[in-house]
Amino acid sequence: MRLHTALEYIKENKFRSLEPWEADESAQLARHIEERAAETVEFSFSFIDPDKTDQTLQVFIDFSNQLWDAEIAPLPHDFFWVSWSQKILDETVHFAAFCERVKSELDGKVIALSVQVIFETKNRTGLVFVNQSGHKVIGDHKRVLVSHVNSDSAALMTDNGFGVVAALLGALSTKQAIRRDEPAPDRLNKQRERKGRPPIRSMIVIDVRVNHMARPQHQGSSGRTVPPHWRRGHVRTLADGRIIPVEPCWVNANGDLPPPPKPVVVKV
Repeated sequence: MRLHTALEYIKENKFRSLEPWEADESAQLARHIEERAAETVEFSFSFIDPDKTDQTLQVFIDFSNQLWDAEIAPLPHDFFWVSWSQKILDETVHFAAFCERVKSELDGKVIALSVQVIFETKNRTGLVFVNQSGHKVIGDHKRVLVSHVNSDSAALMTDNGFGVVAALLGALSTKQAIRRDEPAPDRLNKQRERKGRPPIRSMIVIDVRVNHMARPQHQGSSGRTVPPHWRRGHVRTLADGRIIPVEPCWVNANGDLPPPPKPVVVKV
């Protein structure tokens, strides 16, 4: 679910929580997203069935978790929006995660990442907030503090949201991750402006479909067929104590990979 779609639902008060919240909590969260929209940068993942992209997603997630624990994970902006579509029980659900850096009131240092998971209703008449707040604490990717998740379905959606956000951070740290810039449609946005609708923003799309990168299998020097695969990333501690990332890379990948977009990554 794109940000402009969510803003339209918010403007028309077409939102609710998945589980019972206090009377004004959904409205507070909706208004917060609306107020921060101008500062929010959009990303999107291109996948429907995670089973078909499991290898790539997991490589990005594992790399992200290692960077996170080493406190060198990239948080691209103070506020960013991640959208993706995913099959659940044979139905395609349009999800999003509104992400925000959480800073210490004492020294302004980033101490966590806040992730709110949202999905669009089946008939596309509104949006639903899954969790009111979810904080992933810097330095420990397993330490996730989540509120208002009291059912198995809410827990699954929240876990998926944190997984997609982790995959995004891992992809932003991987030069061979396929990504493309999708510019804002100026002509369409002028029409939307005249109608009082929020603009469609530019975004960076992360494409995890393996067939876009893989070339046909070939025989190695030993005569053994070598399938395209990811060599997983890791972090390395140097003799002087510095910790550096060694990013994932494709083995037997297509040689004409697109160049990475303009730098958007800022280390915390």
